[in-house]
Amino acid sequence: MSGIPLDCLVGEWTKWGKRDKDGKITRTRDVTRYNLNGGNKCPTLEQTQLVTVDCEVTQWTQWTAPDEGGNRRRSRAILDAPLNGGKSCPPLADNDKVQMDCLVGEWTKWSKRDTNGKITRTRDVKRHALNGGKKCPELEQTQLISVNCEVTQWTEWTSPDEGGNRMRSRVILQHPKNGGNNCPALTDKDKVQMDCLVGEWTKWSKRDTNGKITRTRDVKRHALNGGRKCPELEQIQLSMFFNYFRKSMGSHYRYF
Repeated sequence: MSGIPLDCLVGEWTKWGKRDKDGKITRTRDVTRYNLNGGNKCPTLEQTQLVTVDCEVTQWTQWTAPDEGGNRRRSRAILDAPLNGGKSCPPLADNDKVQMDCLVGEWTKWSKRDTNGKITRTRDVKRHALNGGKKCPELEQTQLISVNCEVTQWTEWTSPDEGGNRMRSRVILQHPKNGGNNCPALTDKDKVQMDCLVGEWTKWSKRDTNGKITRTRDVKRHALNGGRKCPELEQIQLSMFFNYFRKSMGSHYRYF
């Protein structure tokens, strides 16, 4: 004799499983009793779905250092590719132009002073401004330096002229510029003390009727500018025969 038909009995669906690499998820249920005696067969025991998967990407990397043209770059990678009609991936690379200011080197040392008293220093451009960066500052500076007059040492004194005047001079090495000190005097005059200059004594003269002999000397140059005055220009001698004249004639007479 045939039994009572019993339908297949199944349990509850499990939770949906994790999405596989194709974007498919699955859930299942178990058979708690198979059908008997012509009862209804078991319904489906597994279900699958294709899930729409949007593209997922990482965070942006840090910007790279700018190149010589001011260009920098950052990137990101795909974590999940889009599946089943999901959103496409955004750009994975990003380029940017960085404002780069002009970059200059150190100032050179000040140059030597030119003939106009100007000194100059410069600096080089290491990088020109890019992408709207600040333009280069001044690359040259000049200054006007006060230049004082410079003169040579004094020359030797000239030989004194007949009036005892002598002179020395100096010349300009550097004219004053830009408010520098003016030149000092270029000539210097002086009066030299010059003693009286006399010639040699003449020979003694013949004795005159009074027994006197005489000799003289000439003035070659009179004393100048406080120099020593001329010594005696005449000398007289008396013979012993005329010795009685000594007291009356003065001590500058000599006798024999």
